Amino acid sequence: MDKKVFIRIGLVLSLFCFFSCIKKEICFDKKQAILDSLYVPKETKFGEDVPIYIKFEIDNGCGGFGDYTMSGVNRHFNLNVSLNYKGCICTEIFQYGNQIINYSPLAPGEFYLSYLLKGTIDKTDTFYVK
Repeated sequence: MDKKVFIRIGLVLSLFCFFSCIKKEICFDKKQAILDSLYVPKETKFGEDVPIYIKFEIDNGCGGFGDYTMSGVNRHFNLNVSLNYKGCICTEIFQYGNQIINYSPLAPGEFYLSYLLKGTIDKTDTFYVK
């Protein structure tokens, strides 16, 4: 009798563990990037793309550049960069990523690009399109 009780308890625990372990995990996440640095040339020619060089922090081995948005009015723009994290099992290695974003101005003039540096510092860079 004792043997049967232990077998039944073991079977119930095994089934419980099995069904609790097969739940679906969310293996995709999108986060706002923490920019470590940003460089934009001070002057470019009209008709050419303005390259914006960014360096950002990646929390683990599953992360990488996702997308960006530039929103604003007139010649004042805000840059927001997102990272995609794909995968359920990731190396826990902090790393940096680099990306070039090409901006095509619609007219010559003075432009202002605002962004959040290192997660806390509001910065604005000025560049000219001749």
